Amino acid sequence: MDVSKHTIYAWQSKYEGMDVSEAQEVKQLRDKNTRLKKLVGDLSFDKDMLQSVIRKHSLGSQRRERKCGAWSTSFVPASAASAG
Repeated sequence: MDVSKHTIYAWQSKYEGMDVSEAQEVKQLRDKNTRLKKLVGDLSFDKDMLQSVIRKHSLGSQRRERKCGAWSTSFVPASAASAG
């Protein structure tokens, strides 16, 4: 395996003074951090897509209400109004 002197010096500066178990733990933590960053990215994407769908649905509902006439929140059926 050909490894440049620069790479060896970089590894030495990064891992110097660590024993094997510490270096393995650092690697595991970096791998876990990478997985978590990917998960956060995926969840952020999912959240953005869901918010987009909600906005589109909300805009569609508003357009239908304007087109068909919005219902009043104080709507009382005629049968209930005449009974009271």
